Amino acid sequence: MKHITLTINGERYERDVDDHRTLLHFLLHDLGVVSVALIKANGTARVAISSAAPTPVLLPDFPADAPVADIQATAQQMISPIDDVRCTKEYRSFMVDVFIRRLMQEVALPGGVPA
Repeated sequence: MKHITLTINGERYERDVDDHRTLLHFLLHDLGVVSVALIKANGTARVAISSAAPTPVLLPDFPADAPVADIQATAQQMISPIDDVRCTKEYRSFMVDVFIRRLMQEVALPGGVPA
């Protein structure tokens, strides 16, 4: 394949394609598999998750010292990940838990950054 033309929602896209990586890059626009943001301030932990539901998810506030498992359980109840060409819904769900655990560890460190 040397050239591709796509029409998506009435908009036409054309591109020369040299291999499948270019095609995937073009079609996927380098979208993230899943993202988790966490901030601790004034005794409260706030967590936001994207790419694991139709819209970004903001978890309810937690005490800053809340157990990681409690935050993970709430996150799993509030997300609705999907399977797509980037990964499975199970992987997205798994990575949400991993990122929450890592972020809780990082913000507990002096300066908030692992050595």
